[in-house]
Amino acid sequence: RGMQAIEHACSVFQNAPSEQARKEAEHTLVQFRSSVQPYALCRQILEHSLLPMAHFHACGALREALVREWPALDPALPQQVAAFLADYIFTRLDTCTLPVRELIFQTISVITKRGLFTDASCTQVTPFNPALITLLHSYIACLAASQPYTPPAGSTPPITIPSSPTPSLIRMIIRLLTSIVSEFSSKATHMGMSWEYHYKCFRVFESEYLQPIFVSSVSFLVNIASQYMVPGNQQNQDLSVLLESTLQLVHEVLMWRFEEHPTMLSYLGHQMDLKAEKNSSLEPGKPWHGVLVARTDLWNVVSTLYHNDLYNMTTLTKDRRVRMHVLHGITLQLVSLRGSVFTSPDEKAHYFRTCLVPKIQVFLPLLALSRGPSHYMHDCIKEIEAMAMVVGKLVRTFSGSIPSLAPEEHVKFLQELAQFSTVALKVMRLGAGDNDDEGEGVGEGGRGASCDHMLEVWMTLLPACEKVQDQTVINNIRQCVQFVFEKYVEARLEMAARDLQKEEHDNQAEFQETETDAKKFNDQLLAVANLGRYIPEFSTHYLCTAISSLVQALSQQGSTADQFQLTLQFEKLHGLVLLAGHLVADEGQGELPQIPRAINILSGVSPSSAQDPVVQLNESVFRLSQLEPSLALLWSPLLTETLVWFMTRWARTYLFIDSKHEARISLSPNMVQAYGVNPNGVAVLDFILQKIHYNLTRWTGEVGLLVQTVSLFLVLAREAEPAKHMTALPSWSQLFHIHITHFQSPTSGLRLPPKIHGD
Repeated sequence: RGMQAIEHACSVFQNAPSEQARKEAEHTLVQFRSSVQPYALCRQILEHSLLPMAHFHACGALREALVREWPALDPALPQQVAAFLADYIFTRLDTCTLPVRELIFQTISVITKRGLFTDASCTQVTPFNPALITLLHSYIACLAASQPYTPPAGSTPPITIPSSPTPSLIRMIIRLLTSIVSEFSSKATHMGMSWEYHYKCFRVFESEYLQPIFVSSVSFLVNIASQYMVPGNQQNQDLSVLLESTLQLVHEVLMWRFEEHPTMLSYLGHQMDLKAEKNSSLEPGKPWHGVLVARTDLWNVVSTLYHNDLYNMTTLTKDRRVRMHVLHGITLQLVSLRGSVFTSPDEKAHYFRTCLVPKIQVFLPLLALSRGPSHYMHDCIKEIEAMAMVVGKLVRTFSGSIPSLAPEEHVKFLQELAQFSTVALKVMRLGAGDNDDEGEGVGEGGRGASCDHMLEVWMTLLPACEKVQDQTVINNIRQCVQFVFEKYVEARLEMAARDLQKEEHDNQAEFQETETDAKKFNDQLLAVANLGRYIPEFSTHYLCTAISSLVQALSQQGSTADQFQLTLQFEKLHGLVLLAGHLVADEGQGELPQIPRAINILSGVSPSSAQDPVVQLNESVFRLSQLEPSLALLWSPLLTETLVWFMTRWARTYLFIDSKHEARISLSPNMVQAYGVNPNGVAVLDFILQKIHYNLTRWTGEVGLLVQTVSLFLVLAREAEPAKHMTALPSWSQLFHIHITHFQSPTSGLRLPPKIHGD
């Protein structure tokens, strides 16, 4: 089939008069892509056809034929094809379409990788391929030094580069080099070669070519960025495009899967793990010390560009959004630098203290979320989440270096993180009942993600700060943790209010959405509970006061309360009880949960149980439960289920506390007095049994609540001490009586759902 037939097929395929004609055109193109020795026809199409689609299929046919027929080809043919394709691109800089251009880059990359070795044992490297790679990065290095590129004396360049370095030409060379790096970084294209071949290409490229490419690209980036930052140049489209292309090349190099001790097995593991990040951290080893640690020009230029874009968030264009995404990727890699690239822990700490932290502290205040157009809010939220990821990776990677900060540096760093945490909480609040312009166009997933990242940051920071001795720093840590804890609780209560204001959801939908909060927000609640345990005096008092004030308001309002306000109070109490349950007790994961150490110590230093903040917090939840019968017709089943969840979690740890825990554990005398094997503990058991009785007779239509109630009863019945005491209590007799006379009676109207009987 000649060029005219291919052009006709492309035209019909794009504007087919019928389905049959389209299928015939598609068949013609498929045959062309799989034809034998199509090189002359492909060249004819690329040189003479005016149809971009014909050019695209010609490039595809070239690439597939090269891979398929490589063993039988003259070794010079692939090199001739690469030189022809490069010339095609360089002479059509402004007319070549993007799909054709990218396919040509990929084809040259495949030729470079497939022809890297001349022998089956992969021991001899083809001269053409290193010459091509060296030519490309040397050309960029000369541009960075403002010098013309001159080929080495006596050598023949593998491809011909036009003498005039226009912005379009430079961009094409950078894109081609980026494509080559990408091809060598993984088994990107099927070549019919073994995994061992791909691995050896990977290792040779990393050891011989990757660092020179990185050095030349960073040098050019510094050069082009300095021009871009000159006042008036930021509107220069050529500079902007060159900047973005160079950043993408640098990012591609930094995403390389470096390993301290590479093996074929580890390479296979990375290639087969499709769900894993391309590179979770940057660990290039000792050879990269001079270009990543000793020199900080890359971090300086990246931080300058990122700061500039953050400062001009209100006027971001599409191109600058793409650039910010690449800058974020580079920043993520630079803050994850680790391993033998640092000569000592002291050098790593110095890099963290003098290079990373000062720049991060400049970024954070620029990400304060303020009202603006929807596109601005969307950009802000994306960048807040991106920066939360950067901070998270920074703290995880350099947690051991945090104590090296000077006291004033430590104080400032944590204060900035605390303030930024409130910004992340503000983003999370936007996901609750927000119908304003600021919420338009923003995905729900990102709104809670930034908060999750920052809570993880604090979970990493607190253990890292244990070695700090300076009292000023310790006090600052406590103040920052207290600030974040308080702001999180405020955000949760505000979200409860905004949830209720959603006009499109009725009450049932609200309950269905929030009834799984204990599971949906489990990670957040655990993190906030750990923050609370770092400052137990404040957190227990804060939650106790909040719960008690709402209980008092409910008691005073009674049944005369406004329905919306009453529902709002129930929603707030639901959130507060969840937090209280996570603060005072752990789930246990199948084992008997121990009393959290900080909670036990706080209770132990209190003079009496009446003044014990832990006991007071527990009692505030029990008082809330006691209030339910007086507001039975208005009470929230969701709140009742949350109270039962609290009692179940609490009882496993605290009820008859002195019978649960080993003698070596020093228990708080106040908790032993309030909840031990004594009349006080038995009274609490009796109260819980009364609650079980009440729920089984009051909430017969709420299956989830009944399941939770039965689970609470089973927790009590399966433990020796509660089981021994409960059968002697009047509440047990009432519970047994209602079971026999109502639940087991065929004529009773209080039949429980089948699921409850099964449980």
